Amino acid sequence: MRVLLVEDELLIAMMLEDELTGLGHCVAGVASTVAGGLALLQTTSPDCALVDFQLADGACHDLIADLKMRRIPFALVTGAHIDTADARLGNIDVLTKPLDLARLTGVLERLTSRLESAGAPAEDHPLFQLSLKAEA
Repeated sequence: MRVLLVEDELLIAMMLEDELTGLGHCVAGVASTVAGGLALLQTTSPDCALVDFQLADGACHDLIADLKMRRIPFALVTGAHIDTADARLGNIDVLTKPLDLARLTGVLERLTSRLESAGAPAEDHPLFQLSLKAEA
C-alpha cells in the first residue's frame, strides 16, 4: 500500500518510514507541513495517509479536507490532545505519541479495509503494493 506520511518531527518521520517499509508498504511521499502534504497530493496517488495533527504551519484540517475529498483513508499521528467531537475530523483512528508499533499495524489494517470498502479490493487497486510474508 502506498502511504503518504505528513510528520514534522524528523525522527518520528524516519521511524515511521522505516516501519512502513518493513511492513511491506511503499512510502508515497513525506512532508513536514500542511502545504507540503497538499502539494504531494497533487503529484502522488497514495492509498492512505498518516498525518500529524499539529504541523509546523498549523493544524491539518485543510489537508484532512483534501484527503476526504479524494476519498483517501487516513489516520492521525499526534502528541496533542484531539477533540474527537470535532466534526471536521470525522470517525478516524488516532495514534498517540510515543507510538505503539503494534497499534500502527492495526491502524494500517483498518486503512486497508477502508480502501477495500471504498472500491475494488485492495489487491486489485493499481497502487496496492503490500507484500505478504509467509511465516517460516
